[in-house]
Amino acid sequence: MAFGVWDLSHLYKTNDEFLADLKMLEKYLKNAKKFKNKLNKNNADDIIAYFVEESKLSLTLEKLAVYAFCKQDDDSKNDTNVKNYAMINDICSKVSEELAFSKTELASLDEKFLNSLKADKRFA
Repeated sequence: MAFGVWDLSHLYKTNDEFLADLKMLEKYLKNAKKFKNKLNKNNADDIIAYFVEESKLSLTLEKLAVYAFCKQDDDSKNDTNVKNYAMINDICSKVSEELAFSKTELASLDEKFLNSLKADKRFA
């Protein structure tokens, strides 16, 4: 391997693997968006389920972003790298925008309910 080239094989061996995870990311986003208008209902089960989906989404997005950003850093003239980098930038904005509801809804929860979650072992 040449100096200055990232070894990203532990993330994705091929661009097709990267694109497959991109499709999974869309699925995770769709699942997380189903919780809109549900997180402010003092329902611990919905909150746990949302965090499970959001965690899968976040971890996948982080992996995709690291790969795309490093590939772009390796060779900014490669059309695939440029395209993937642009896609990830767009997706990061999309995810942030489409899941913004969660912060508002979770912030509106009753303090008594929030304190009850401290005792719920699923939140440990």
